[in-house]
Amino acid sequence: MNVSVSLLAAILLLWGCSHIGEPEKNSLSVVDFEDMGPRKVVQIENKKSIDYGPPLEGDEGLEGEDSNNRPVLALDLLPSLYFSIGYVSTIKELEKKNIRVDIVSSFGFSSVVAALYAKYGTANMVEWKMFELFQKLGDKKPFSNEWRNILNSFTEKEFKELKLNQLQKVLIIPHIKSGEIRLDLSEKISDAISKAVNLSNKSSLMTFNRYDYSKKLASYGADHIYRISLLPEKISFKRPDGFLFGVFSRIKSSTHEDTFSANLKSSDYMDALENISDYLNLVKTPNEAFAKMVFETVSLEAGNN
Repeated sequence: MNVSVSLLAAILLLWGCSHIGEPEKNSLSVVDFEDMGPRKVVQIENKKSIDYGPPLEGDEGLEGEDSNNRPVLALDLLPSLYFSIGYVSTIKELEKKNIRVDIVSSFGFSSVVAALYAKYGTANMVEWKMFELFQKLGDKKPFSNEWRNILNSFTEKEFKELKLNQLQKVLIIPHIKSGEIRLDLSEKISDAISKAVNLSNKSSLMTFNRYDYSKKLASYGADHIYRISLLPEKISFKRPDGFLFGVFSRIKSSTHEDTFSANLKSSDYMDALENISDYLNLVKTPNEAFAKMVFETVSLEAGNN
């Protein structure tokens, strides 16, 4: 009986071996992982609470290199309505040169860009989020009640209960109270933006552009404050609005000497949405010049310390 079992097992073994050879052709491909080269592993940090957009190559490490000699930099982004998206290009050019911004300040519609940058710390995420906002705003008339409601809904969803002092960068969105500039970093971001977008307070516009505001920014430890304006040379509105024309004209004229301006030779309407890429390309060249200037300043100062 044992002999028969052993003989049967031997026959089965020989039969199985005769069928081992080239694999049958099918829809599956065999991959030899040992032949694959090294692959970059994308790390997603939960602490950044990034919940929108794809994994972005090149974002990690922008803030990693630091030096005790590095000066503290502050960006002050002036209002320019839909041209504000051009500040994404400003940030991109600074990132290319590995320039770290510590403080970002703004008011008006530009405060949305500043807040997103302070939260995420990268231009790519700001661009994604602004695209989302632009899709929602559509052709709504800027500063109308419907437009404000959409903007408020966006910022409340985006920032929830976060306050100005709870982000990656110091975020400063000033407001006016009793005729004086107030900087309350414990304020909710969504509330601060809602007030900052209200440009109807004429006295506040004059105050925001005075040098005492720069002194307040410096009190937060800023060694260099770069005020940037992306207002075009010719300010025009698709839907004529005399008040807004006066507001932005006043901002442009009162900051002419102490502001880095792109001097945009564009006849586009400030209140008409275009493709984000158009805004970014429009200011790419002047922003490259600005980033170069900042890089040279920072390098010189770091080398002298």
